[in-house]
Amino acid sequence: NLCGEIMNVSRLDSRQNSELLQGQSIRALDGSARLLNHPKTGPQLTSSSGGLLWAPFGSAAAGKPGRLIMQNDGNLVLYDDSNTALWATNTGVPSGASSVLMIQGSHQDGTLSLSVYDYSSGTTTSTLYPSS
Repeated sequence: NLCGEIMNVSRLDSRQNSELLQGQSIRALDGSARLLNHPKTGPQLTSSSGGLLWAPFGSAAAGKPGRLIMQNDGNLVLYDDSNTALWATNTGVPSGASSVLMIQGSHQDGTLSLSVYDYSSGTTTSTLYPSS
């Protein structure tokens, strides 16, 4: 079974591999950063040295666990165990928007980004890191 061998490790795509369960992660291709869906504190983008770069609630301590899903409407949402939305990018559109959450670049050279890209419009709909 080669599924794990060919899965893209740097993105959550609404068309396939759209869910990041607790304990799972995606990472920058050079390994300089990873987005871990921590089982106790939820999603956290950290550098390879362990420094917190981004979390949806502002800090790991304020975090809440859940499933991070890149939905087919273009919205990235964190759901708790009862399927209640805890956090969202609010980038969804009613007509649908196949989208992807991507880690690009490298933390080591300052080009790292974590963003939601809408395939339909060809635009970045949300930049989570670096924050503006």
